[in-house]
Amino acid sequence: MAEEPTPPPRPQPPVKEPGLISFLVWHLPWKLLGLFFFSLFLSIVLEFVGITFFWSDAGWHHSQEVLLTELAWFRDDFRQGLSVVSGMSPGGLTSSVIGTLHEWLMVKSGFEAWVDAGAGESAGLMNRAGSSLWRLLQDYILAAIHVTLVCVLRVLVLLYTLPFFFLVMLAGATEGWMMRELRRFGAAYESSFIYHHARRMIKPLFLLPWLVYLNIPVAVWPPVILLPSGLLLASAVMATVATFKKYL
Repeated sequence: MAEEPTPPPRPQPPVKEPGLISFLVWHLPWKLLGLFFFSLFLSIVLEFVGITFFWSDAGWHHSQEVLLTELAWFRDDFRQGLSVVSGMSPGGLTSSVIGTLHEWLMVKSGFEAWVDAGAGESAGLMNRAGSSLWRLLQDYILAAIHVTLVCVLRVLVLLYTLPFFFLVMLAGATEGWMMRELRRFGAAYESSFIYHHARRMIKPLFLLPWLVYLNIPVAVWPPVILLPSGLLLASAVMATVATFKKYL
């Protein structure tokens, strides 16, 4: 008896993309939170590599120096303006957040007392290897804590500079729209190749300062990273809007 032919598999329905409100309220915060923890993990790994191979003499003081340097830059650059949350200046609010977080991680957690007690015990040890091991462990733990504070500080810097990225995107879209109108009325060449490639570059260029700035293991002045990233983002938005199809 002939076998009955198997029915063809049903086509899978396309995955529905989240709407704008759903993306901003639910998906985007989780993506940014995942990006933060990934950057924090990578920053700690890079700091450990630096302590092992590059700045072993400085130890955990290297990450502390990075924190103090960037916090001083932030206080000098963000003196003006008031925060909506606390009524303080951005520099004062950030210093308060970093100070509170440092107190919780070092003092209220009991870690600082544990380090002092361990240092006293290791100083009385006759075994030099045991004392060296304790100092090495202390370096890595204190470095991880200060790297965490540096990452939180840099996230606050990026949050304060979000209006800058929105403004450069608006400027790029305005310039691109004018170029599109000139191309439309002048019967100029229309390139879908440039449009699709420029549109794909908008999201990576928006996330580029997060990936680069959060993971640099040395002190870096924020405009060195943020200004080129903003210009590249504005150029991508301008190219996308300028090469959009002439007629809707």
